[in-house]
Amino acid sequence: MTCIEKEKIHASRIMKNYFIFRMMSCGTKLILFLLLAVGITDRQLQAEGENLVLVVNSSSADSLVVANHYIQLRSIPPSNVIYIDSFKILPDLDGESAHVKYFESQVLNPVLETIDKRGLRPQIQYIVYSAGFPTRVTCQPQIGKYLKATDQKYDIHFHAPWVSLTSATFFHENIFSDAPDFVELDANRYATHRTDDLFQNPFVNDSGTEYDLGIAAIENNDYTTAITKFEQLVTENPKQPIVRFFLAKAFASAGQLEKGTEQLRFCKELGWSYPKVILADAAFAPLESDPEFKILLDEMDSSPTSIRSSRGFSSGEFWANNGWPNGSAEQGQRYVLSTMLTVTGPKASSLDQAFKQLETSAQADGSKPKGTFFFADHGDIRSKIRKDTFKAAADQLVKMGFKVDISKSTAPKNQKDILGATLGSPVVDWKSTNSKFVPGALCDNFTSYGGWWAKASQTQVSDFLNAGAAGASGTVYEPYTIPPKFPGADLHVHYAKGFSLAEAFYQSVPCPYQLLIVGDPLCRPFAQFPSFEIAGLQDRTVVKSNVEIQFTNTDSDTPIDHFEIFVDGLLSEQIDDGTPFLIDLSKLSEGYHDLRAVAVADSPAAARTSQQLEFFVRTKGDNVKLVADKKNIDLGLPITIEAIASGNQSVKIMHNSRVIADVKSGASVEVDSKLIGQGHAKLYGVIQVSGKEISSVPVSINILPGSDE
Repeated sequence: MTCIEKEKIHASRIMKNYFIFRMMSCGTKLILFLLLAVGITDRQLQAEGENLVLVVNSSSADSLVVANHYIQLRSIPPSNVIYIDSFKILPDLDGESAHVKYFESQVLNPVLETIDKRGLRPQIQYIVYSAGFPTRVTCQPQIGKYLKATDQKYDIHFHAPWVSLTSATFFHENIFSDAPDFVELDANRYATHRTDDLFQNPFVNDSGTEYDLGIAAIENNDYTTAITKFEQLVTENPKQPIVRFFLAKAFASAGQLEKGTEQLRFCKELGWSYPKVILADAAFAPLESDPEFKILLDEMDSSPTSIRSSRGFSSGEFWANNGWPNGSAEQGQRYVLSTMLTVTGPKASSLDQAFKQLETSAQADGSKPKGTFFFADHGDIRSKIRKDTFKAAADQLVKMGFKVDISKSTAPKNQKDILGATLGSPVVDWKSTNSKFVPGALCDNFTSYGGWWAKASQTQVSDFLNAGAAGASGTVYEPYTIPPKFPGADLHVHYAKGFSLAEAFYQSVPCPYQLLIVGDPLCRPFAQFPSFEIAGLQDRTVVKSNVEIQFTNTDSDTPIDHFEIFVDGLLSEQIDDGTPFLIDLSKLSEGYHDLRAVAVADSPAAARTSQQLEFFVRTKGDNVKLVADKKNIDLGLPITIEAIASGNQSVKIMHNSRVIADVKSGASVEVDSKLIGQGHAKLYGVIQVSGKEISSVPVSINILPGSDE
């Protein structure tokens, strides 16, 4: 489409909207005015708030205010916010630890049950904690179960009974299973394990046997049997590239060259990117004269075998022992990405520092920053232990156009462009280095207590966050000098390829059970985000009949794989690029609704861009409305809210996903602003009509710090 054609369409839409407004009834115009008055703006948001659950400690003022801030920054749907009213910590120990029994029953299980109850499970990739939670969990029962099952003796180096909050959540299915193995050095199957054995059998039981039989058939030149074996494994495990590699080898050896190239292309699309390995295999020699084969090899990243190709995460996948998804629970494990947004307190971050960290992270998305990655290579064992990861990571980063400084210094000196740092010192005084993190940068320091503030004898994670890093990690107990417990330098490679902060961390650490990861998990400075337009529905309009909406990619350089449509925070449908979506009013209640269209880029990192459209369904006349006495109020003062509903019904007043008051129609109620917490918040009223919830237009409230804060 030419620029002139786009301008004509844009002008046509403006005129169409003008005439629609002129034809509206006074009542409809009033509803439109109310929608506009809430101050919600139409924008393309480079984030994936629809895929994230935010867990909030409702008894912590810090947790509430950090959550309010993050919800606004990342446009988290109300249904994706879960409040925990109370949980037991171990105050006599250090005030930041929990027992696994109480963590499971009072935090994790309620969160998972709420996710399922709200129908969110298919879309949730991240479970993220606001401030105000214990950072570590004691897990002696799980360690004991593991040692008994594996017939091992306790060794504090490998079996210390403390797991970080984020890792206990990441391993949520494994840690509470009958056979927990989350302490093993390769427990995280999503991680890019460093091994030259690319061809290890990724299966168990019958599938493992079939894999071995397929390999044996190739070795015996029985290509028909090999094709049969690997085609069946591909059917059962379509995202497992090594199976497709051997299927390609069997096809090529059998003279079916096009099918061989096709399977290698699948390998590439799945992230298996080793052209040197392919060229070294004589079975593919007949393909070398094929132009399509040459193009395919040129498109591959040519990753070194010491670094596995980056892969996007999915909580619905069953990750195999070779780092790629298999097709069933028997053949893999499921995880969920998890971070803490921040840790606040005298030894950690102030609220102002936490706000700045989160704001800078959100603003860094897609910024494509330039600068230097710094790897500390000095005499301390904490540095030497990861030295073998530096060269491969540096080679990859330089190939991508970045500068890398592998230095004998403990930290960069007078460098104002640090994109990321891998350090190894017990104490790093970042301020004295006179160096500066670029917005969105990651920092990892190999030391003992970076994620345990009660110990605080060594440099804490928060020191790097306060200095400007978007994310950092540290252990919650003495990890000893065991490299798999920390991210390798390839952390920065995955990040620089456009993957999210959480994806980058979890791909780079095979044994994260003691590692606390802190930061905005959605931050993606290096991502290529798609861009699109929506036609057929205007933002903040009244809808009285079914509406078909269409999507147009506006950036030819960033192809879109598909769109995901969320209605009121819930995944409704996945559609191909160019396919329209029908808003079917028979499936919706009266009142306010929130539709989010998310474009997913056709790339390994699959960056996501979201557009939000709000509309008001009005066909039967049922409605509810809230009126707040003030839009701005000091923390600690009550908020007076009046509710008006059809049928004089009782109205539930909601803050995100929780009920904070009940009031009869036509009456007012006072709500304690401390219940909501400082910051920007949206309240909405809900009534029940014929078994359906009808929601009001949200009312925006800005709760300011009180005079005593």
